Amino acid sequence: MIVNFYETTQDPIEKVLPKIVEKIYASQKRCLILCRDMEQVQSLNTLLWTYSQLSFLPHGCAVDMADFKAQQPIWLSTIIDMDDPNVIVNLISTPIEVTSVERIIEIFNTLDQTIADKKFLFYQKHCVPQWFIQTPKGEWSKKE
Repeated sequence: MIVNFYETTQDPIEKVLPKIVEKIYASQKRCLILCRDMEQVQSLNTLLWTYSQLSFLPHGCAVDMADFKAQQPIWLSTIIDMDDPNVIVNLISTPIEVTSVERIIEIFNTLDQTIADKKFLFYQKHCVPQWFIQTPKGEWSKKE
């Protein structure tokens, strides 16, 4: 299992998330976005359909597509309820104890540094997490 931390220094998580999920989708991996509450599920549901005028990310959530969960490449939920996701994007404040996924992605801004540090220490017990920080140009650089 690989755990990647993405620290946003200038962009809100809502701006960074679609770009990261686009890469997951392009690699044909199934992705679960674990949200803190149903309000965030609904907000991200709208965001993934509308974040770009030229594209969208096909996805579903329990709010409107529970019967079609198995067909969704991207699933938004407050619980780990997707069968066999390859990647979990964890937006809740606690680390997740799942070993059956290829990758866990943690996205946070610099204001959430304390939470990110606790998660990092947790994941270090299970693997070697990688930390990326956003550059002023919006690109990602590995933090040593």
